[in-house]
Amino acid sequence: MDTHQKDLLAVGIVILLVVAVALVFYPINTSSNLVETFCQEGDTRDAVCSDGVTMYLNENCVEGKWHQVMYIRNPCEPLSTPEPVKQEITSFEECISAGNPAMESYPRKCRDPLSGKTFIEDIDGGWRNDGIVLMQHETEGYFACFGCSTPSEGPAMCIDPIQEMNQVDETQERYCNENFELVEN
Repeated sequence: MDTHQKDLLAVGIVILLVVAVALVFYPINTSSNLVETFCQEGDTRDAVCSDGVTMYLNENCVEGKWHQVMYIRNPCEPLSTPEPVKQEITSFEECISAGNPAMESYPRKCRDPLSGKTFIEDIDGGWRNDGIVLMQHETEGYFACFGCSTPSEGPAMCIDPIQEMNQVDETQERYCNENFELVEN
């Protein structure tokens, strides 16, 4: 055998070794004549949508073989997000129920970010802790309302008492409302 024949024989042996190694790692699927690769349990293969950015799970490995992942909807189509139902909030309780936090104040307040309105917790009818106090003139005996309001929207209004006024307890029969008006039942 001359050197040329020896070289051809060596090339043939290398080719056979390559084919043998390829068959071990890439066996031929006899049912479809396609090359199928082995995989390790838990391996996954991703695919890219036509936008070139969005990726999705295309195949996963089960018992050493790749399996196509089936989707109920096209994973490349964006999810449609329904518009949230906007209900008008009209009270502190509704504001809290809508998931808005209560402010750390007394009485507690809740701000609705959609409307921008602030609602105040109603404690005992609201008139006892509304920032407005009932005062009585020390010599003439008449009543009036003073303090600072806590409106649900807009600026607060403050009315300072005169020196001759003394604070008295508000009752169900006599108290100040949010407009600094004396209410007598």
